[in-house]
Amino acid sequence: MQPYNLVDRKEFINMVKVLNPRYSLPGRKHFTATAVPKLYNEVRDKIRQELSLIKKDTISVTTDCWTSIANTPYITITVHFITSEWALKSACPHFDDDHNGKNIAEVLRSILNDWGIDVQNIMSITTDNGRNILKSIEELNLENAHISCFAHNINIGVNHSLDIPILKRAIAWLKKLQNAFAMSWKMKRDLHKAQELLQMKVKTLPSACPTRWWSTLKLVKRFLENQLPICKTLLEYPNKKHLMLEGNEISALEDFTTATELLEDITSSLSGEQYTTASAVLPLYMKIKNNLQNKDEDSSLLKSIKSEILESLNKYESHPMSSNLQLSTLCDPRFRLNFIESPEEVKKLAVAKMRNIYTTQKTSNPDNFENIKTRTKEQNKKGLAKSFDVFGSNSNTENTRNPSQEAEKEFNEYLTMPRVSFEHDPLDWWKVHYESFPSLKVLARKYLCIQGSSVASERVFSSGGSVITRQRASLLPKHAEMQIFLSHNKKYF
Repeated sequence: MQPYNLVDRKEFINMVKVLNPRYSLPGRKHFTATAVPKLYNEVRDKIRQELSLIKKDTISVTTDCWTSIANTPYITITVHFITSEWALKSACPHFDDDHNGKNIAEVLRSILNDWGIDVQNIMSITTDNGRNILKSIEELNLENAHISCFAHNINIGVNHSLDIPILKRAIAWLKKLQNAFAMSWKMKRDLHKAQELLQMKVKTLPSACPTRWWSTLKLVKRFLENQLPICKTLLEYPNKKHLMLEGNEISALEDFTTATELLEDITSSLSGEQYTTASAVLPLYMKIKNNLQNKDEDSSLLKSIKSEILESLNKYESHPMSSNLQLSTLCDPRFRLNFIESPEEVKKLAVAKMRNIYTTQKTSNPDNFENIKTRTKEQNKKGLAKSFDVFGSNSNTENTRNPSQEAEKEFNEYLTMPRVSFEHDPLDWWKVHYESFPSLKVLARKYLCIQGSSVASERVFSSGGSVITRQRASLLPKHAEMQIFLSHNKKYF
């Protein structure tokens, strides 16, 4: 969003006059005191109204803390839920500066209560591993609902591997090489000429951001692909020859690429908030685990890199976090019980929850419960069975089936459904088949809204960094909060 003083700038005023001389441009005060607060309140009301239609135990949350360039601490919360049309939606109901490291738990409880959400009823809360955040999770007694951000843990493992001395030295030297090309237009020009001579694509060496490990991977891959033109270019500059990496350093970069190339795609796929992510965490963890198994031909450095990454991810094998992720994977028709290490235990847990749902439905509304079962049976009839009702002969048996038997039958029917492609959206599948699984659909709404990463909250801070810049460091927190809130909830305008 543009700064408020834009409407006071002569250039902007002149442009508006050229476009429409009769238009009277409102002043800065109109936007700060009237227009933006009005839009802010309207959007808040729309989000509040939508959340009021969602069962509070089917809402997933992410949260994170951030300090702006003005040294003001902020906290954000994003909520995620599945609508009655089986669409995964998200909103950022809160972005505020009213917190410190000691009262995060109270702030989280207060924010959620303000939106009509009991913190004890949320399905899950996904965060990074910051000590202050983990402490607040403990104080709120949300350990059973906590999901550790998968992307953040990958980042930790990769950064630990980047601290291995030989790899650290190789990366530091590579960054010096990249900087030399970036600072000299002549070297860049000669590199492009060398690439053209070798019939290669003309590409430059990208810079690496310290907080984004995958940018380092891109730099490493670009260097390994362009060693010949880089060497040719450096030979033309005698004072730059020393920048070329040695054999052991190049080998270290190759080991780094071998271990982390898979992780780049995984991090990207788990960074979305418009599609299901948590259901893929355990399958992806198993893939990483299998891919990073040590081999006889691996160098000692490659084994160390693999070990650092796996050590950062082994928490996904522990309870209770793994239980929630397992149920999320189960409810995803692309995976079901595949990629789950203890399928029988997960089946028992799921059937027990489904049995409780059947029992609750039968107790609270027995007539509706029987109608759901009847409607589901009718939808499952095909061909002659639909015309002649051949199921009538065993209808008495079905009517006397207890909740445990109903849950077991429904679960087994779910497992026998045709295989779903990995490219298929699981929520599209549920939109078609939800009436066939009256209790399992309840679990699907709960567990498929869980976020596999806290990127949704971090994305809000990216918006914050665009609003609170060096030039706008004096922007009052309440105005900053409104602008960032509106920027992240544009879909509600």
